Amino acid sequence: MSARVPLEFVNETMRLAHPISDAEGRLVAGVGSTLTATVVRALRRLAIQTVLVVDNEAVASWERAQALDERLRELERRLDREPTNEAMIALRSAITRHLCKRTVRLEQERIVEPQE
Repeated sequence: MSARVPLEFVNETMRLAHPISDAEGRLVAGVGSTLTATVVRALRRLAIQTVLVVDNEAVASWERAQALDERLRELERRLDREPTNEAMIALRSAITRHLCKRTVRLEQERIVEPQE
């Protein structure tokens, strides 16, 4: 089993659940790689925001990436405090589209991830 964790929350007790390659297909970090500071720097250079790690008791619930419905509720909660105008409507719409597209991309990655 694996858990998606934002890169900012990974620590050296976590291990990758699937390999990560660069745009040319070169292996950056393999399955089981410990997420050391060096590995995390390499992933940041690739603009990777989340990684799938081996799910165990070391992965706290607050470290896991939120589901789309949770993120959209949080967005609504935060933006409801702001005045409604054309700019805020456009901002809300743009963020919602971004979150939806990101979720689709992450789901596609999960589907092609090797089964454990």
